[in-house]
Amino acid sequence: MEDEAHPRFEAAIYRLGPRTLVPLDRNRIESYTDPLSNQMTFSQKDMRQILHGMVPGDLPVSEKELRLLLHELTHHASFANVVGYARSALATSVCGRASMGMPPKAPPALWLAERDDLVLRFHEMVFEPLVEGLALFAEHDIQWGDSPYTSHPLSHVWSLFLFKKAGAAAFEAFKALSTGTASRALEGGKTAYTNWINDYLIEQRTNEYWLEAKARLLSQPLLSEDMPPYLLGYLATKRVYLKLRQANPGYQDTDMFLHLQLKYWFSDQKTGDLLTRIDDCDVLEVQSTLSQMTELFQGKWDDLYRRPGKIAIELLADMEDPKETSYVSELELRCGIRVAADSLNLFVPKFHKHRLVLRLGMMRVDIRSDGTTRIAKLWDTQAKAPLLECPIAPLADIGDFPGSIEIVRTYDGRVTAIVVLAETGLIAVRDLFSATWNSSELVELFDDLPSFEYVEASVAGYRKSPFISRWSDNDYFQGLNEHQMKSAYDLSLSAYSQLILPGQKLDQRNKAIAELAAHGFQSLYPDDRDFNDLVLLSTQFGGPGKLIASVASKLDRTVIQLTSQLKGFNAVSQAALGIDIFEINDKTATSAI
Repeated sequence: MEDEAHPRFEAAIYRLGPRTLVPLDRNRIESYTDPLSNQMTFSQKDMRQILHGMVPGDLPVSEKELRLLLHELTHHASFANVVGYARSALATSVCGRASMGMPPKAPPALWLAERDDLVLRFHEMVFEPLVEGLALFAEHDIQWGDSPYTSHPLSHVWSLFLFKKAGAAAFEAFKALSTGTASRALEGGKTAYTNWINDYLIEQRTNEYWLEAKARLLSQPLLSEDMPPYLLGYLATKRVYLKLRQANPGYQDTDMFLHLQLKYWFSDQKTGDLLTRIDDCDVLEVQSTLSQMTELFQGKWDDLYRRPGKIAIELLADMEDPKETSYVSELELRCGIRVAADSLNLFVPKFHKHRLVLRLGMMRVDIRSDGTTRIAKLWDTQAKAPLLECPIAPLADIGDFPGSIEIVRTYDGRVTAIVVLAETGLIAVRDLFSATWNSSELVELFDDLPSFEYVEASVAGYRKSPFISRWSDNDYFQGLNEHQMKSAYDLSLSAYSQLILPGQKLDQRNKAIAELAAHGFQSLYPDDRDFNDLVLLSTQFGGPGKLIASVASKLDRTVIQLTSQLKGFNAVSQAALGIDIFEINDKTATSAI
């Protein structure tokens, strides 16, 4: 499909800046997960709600917080592994933070940072639909399943917000069945536990706020110059889920599907090795690297479709028995070349050290730290009102200064803490569910967690590549940049459109892409009533699908009416796109959008 120049071809800039590195003050940010630091900028949490008397598994959470948490926690998992660490190292290099080595000779030689910039942006353009598609799948589709494994996003949402009420539902069911056999009572409790969580998720996803978010997604252009390829990635992920569960019943569990896809794509050693090569700093060699990345990307899709069951077994075996090594891998050494200058610099925030820490909420405060009483008083910066008093950590600064109070969590969820930070470091810390401040374990764990002020003071050095002018001022490099980014764009569009529109020829795919180009599915269903019904049914039949009779009863329709409506939506999509958007099997239906 002929494509005009895409704006992302032009800039040798990695998407960095103060708003993306830490959760900044709530009036100035959006929810975002920064690939370099893997810090979640999460703007929705009201910190005042959770500073006192919280119960594990029963924290307050709004529908908006829940939706964005599922999305951003999936990004956090995507960046917290081999591929994520490699991307972070390359981003550090691109910003001119790494040791540069000997200057390159005339073209085709490249600085390491120039090589990293080209490779990083190629990778991002190819992987961005997958990254966003999996996050949107978590947001709109994952449910609690029967697997002993839980995905990163659902694990944290469950353990922070859901397990207390789910446990209460299970206990009530167990009591009600306790007069029968023990196995029957246990099974009833387990079913009640699962049902409570999934009923809660579907209730949230079908409220007005969440349906509006789904409507915005489905009415977006398939590809846009102004936003990431959300719709392209989401449709591809949904179609992959339907295809894999058809090939192997183990993928029916939506959360297990997400868990395996995150590991399959983002813990891949070969991808990490190609990203971090250091022996390809000239044009011909870097083009060879990009060709190998293309082949690997296409090959992994082919392999996933050919042997989904065996891949799942291999991934699960690795989770059960992770390979421990006592040596530093070549990939770690190549990443180290790029991040060592920052990691060893006392005046640079320790972004790489804390890449796995979840930062779930933050507010700005004014701090008065008293060296005599060893007490800190905090005032809400916006409201100018007292917030709390707490003992200070042993090496905390003394005096009056701005700072922040945050909710942070370890990657494995074992520690959830309140931290008070100022520019030079930690002021105080306590477990969220304890009244004891500044235990030695927590002080050591979060002592050099970068504060908002520290990041703000350091971030100018991460704003853009010092080599950016080479891509626009030099005809040779401009041509190279345009050629490689166009190749990445074409690869991305071709790969994901083939996933969405399986078995179609190029002209058929181009026609379907054109149908969705301007307003997504709203172009196919221009009547607002039809489109809103489509959005509702795509949510009701989301995830693993549902019994048509169950949804019909909930919506006060007959099974015949609802089945006819689903088939009507399919007839329109078949005519325009050549695919069904609802998979109807016997008495169930599953949405493909």
